[in-house]
Amino acid sequence: QKRLDEGEVGIEAFFGRQRENLLTYDWQVLSVRQVPNDMGLLLVWVTIAETKELFKIFVRVKRRLVINTASPRKETAGDEDDGTGGSSGIRCKGVVCELPRGATAVHCYELEMDENDYHSYGREDAQFLNEEDIIGVYETQMPQLLSFVVRYGSLLSLRSSESAKLSLKTSYFEEPQLQPHFKPARQYLPNIPCFIFVKIACTHNSKMYCASVFCTERREGMVIFGGPPPPDRPDFGRVLAAKDFFRQYGQWKIDSHYTKNAANAHKALAKHITDLSKKGLPSPFMLLQTT
Repeated sequence: QKRLDEGEVGIEAFFGRQRENLLTYDWQVLSVRQVPNDMGLLLVWVTIAETKELFKIFVRVKRRLVINTASPRKETAGDEDDGTGGSSGIRCKGVVCELPRGATAVHCYELEMDENDYHSYGREDAQFLNEEDIIGVYETQMPQLLSFVVRYGSLLSLRSSESAKLSLKTSYFEEPQLQPHFKPARQYLPNIPCFIFVKIACTHNSKMYCASVFCTERREGMVIFGGPPPPDRPDFGRVLAAKDFFRQYGQWKIDSHYTKNAANAHKALAKHITDLSKKGLPSPFMLLQTT
């Protein structure tokens, strides 16, 4: 047999080249879904335009909170000693953000940690949320599926500094290893629309239907709620657009619209998609759903 690719032969070399393509080229995202029984793991199907190959990969995503503190604190990378011989696993980074209900931002920091660790801590037992100088703790309550979509869109790749470190056999990736591509020069699936349509159910004292349409190419979005609105009726779109992970990829325009129930939300969603089509824009191509 003819030896190929670092001593591999035949079928081994074939699959080795496939995995190398995954670590080298841009990923065109086809679908994303939550892995059952693992709140921080997403199953992502991607294709590579250059080679026409299809891959199933898993991405470990992080939970993000924002804390507002009375005094500045040291930023951390999450690999510091926690005093028990292990690492804290909590990354702390200073951010500039707009807090809900007009709260004054003094010193704001984004905390990033593993989703499963976050749930195992519990809000009452988490020492990092009960320190004396913490004025407030803020979460968007955004499902991890939706968070992944708005952070990375439909076209992403491994960071160049990460690809050389990974084994060709890996199918699991950490969120910090990835980078999105929103520039027009990076073409997503030629001749296929680039809208992402997300439908979720969320809770605010009672169950509320939520449907969202995001266009990463135009950096525009619409979030439509169906159900009893919260008392203060916040401009969710403006709060979402002000998030650091939107701001770092350019100026986003996200509108929010409240309706009485899910049926009215469906009608508003249909009208919004129809209006987009009248403007010559394509219809949604990707459906992601969670409850």
